[in-house]
Amino acid sequence: MIKLGISAFYHDSAAALIIDNQVIAAAEEERFTGIKHDSSFPYNAIEYCLKEYGVTPKDVRQICWYEQPEVKEDRVVKTFDKHFFKTFFLKRKFKREKESKNPENILRNIGFKKTEIVYTPHHLSHAAFSFYTSPYNEADILVVDGVGEWDTVTFWKGDKDKISLKHSYKFPNSLGMFYSTMTSYLGFRPNEGEYKVMGLAPYGNPAKYFEKLKGLIKEVGFRVDQKYFTWEYSEKIMFNKKLANLLDIPPRLPEEE
Repeated sequence: MIKLGISAFYHDSAAALIIDNQVIAAAEEERFTGIKHDSSFPYNAIEYCLKEYGVTPKDVRQICWYEQPEVKEDRVVKTFDKHFFKTFFLKRKFKREKESKNPENILRNIGFKKTEIVYTPHHLSHAAFSFYTSPYNEADILVVDGVGEWDTVTFWKGDKDKISLKHSYKFPNSLGMFYSTMTSYLGFRPNEGEYKVMGLAPYGNPAKYFEKLKGLIKEVGFRVDQKYFTWEYSEKIMFNKKLANLLDIPPRLPEEE
């Protein structure tokens, strides 16, 4: 059976061709466009994967999309409704982009007329990649992400050909978003500069800000104190003045010393 896996519209769009449960070809769109972390629909990556094995869109029996758009929309709309005035323009933008980024419409227009489209939970996509490319027949799987639909942290059980969800934490309580916020605070780009923060960490003094930062995440029930963050109503700035006041140090601007 020939399947095509696709991710798009967030960062690092990509495609993978799977034949009889074996990955035959895979590529990121960035490799063809030269755009770092290209998030556009991966037309070039799809074309490459199909040509690599001489496959046409008619040969593809199933397409697996890396998230569930309807569940994601539920989270986005409910979050916007919590901050009606602050998200007014974001809500309008989301509605405009909804149709142009509809996976089914795009795929039908490029030749996948009758191909079955399966929408997979985002965290299951991460768990499956980790488990099925590992040497293990059984494994406990931990996924820590920014946000996928509603999930931010999930625990899974992998058993041969089956992956079962055991527990999850929901948005806006997110370790991944917390990590990206600190990346942004230090003057680096979220979803790109986290590796710089990780590389710099061993050179810092962990005791200097630990006491201030640890209070932002409540261990009981895993709650992130949202009064310091703007994840729910801003797509550009992830923190507010309260975080700067807490740390008693101004955020670093990009390219500053």
